[in-house]
Amino acid sequence: MSGARLFIRKEQSDTLAAALHEGYLDRLSDHMRQHFPEITWNIEDDALRARLVRTIEHARGYGLNEADDVTTYAVLTFKLGERFDEQPDYLWAQGILRNPYRRPSSSIERVYSVIHGLMDPSEALDDEAERELDDPYPNKGDEGLP
Repeated sequence: MSGARLFIRKEQSDTLAAALHEGYLDRLSDHMRQHFPEITWNIEDDALRARLVRTIEHARGYGLNEADDVTTYAVLTFKLGERFDEQPDYLWAQGILRNPYRRPSSSIERVYSVIHGLMDPSEALDDEAERELDDPYPNKGDEGLP
């Protein structure tokens, strides 16, 4: 049947989204238990899931919506503390994560790189190169678009 359309009601869409979220939450819980047994060994499943839900919501506040990006953010919260980005030693991370010229995936990669000593914090905060990549009109000035 060519040209047939499939219509999904909002309730069906919401049910699918919830199932996908639950599946991701299960995988993320398993990941944290596997990689952080010294932290998770005495945390009940419901408590771990509740922490991960808070972490996901916080990550989304930075525009981190892709599973890999949220997982990276969650890993950092297990290494550094649940709200590490609000602690004085890590306030610089907010500057990277909230940079409007950088894609969220690039931002979390930069934070991860600084934490693991792969990038200098000043280099991670420098957004000139990425601004040029993201801005199709880097020399537009005040004249407006061409």
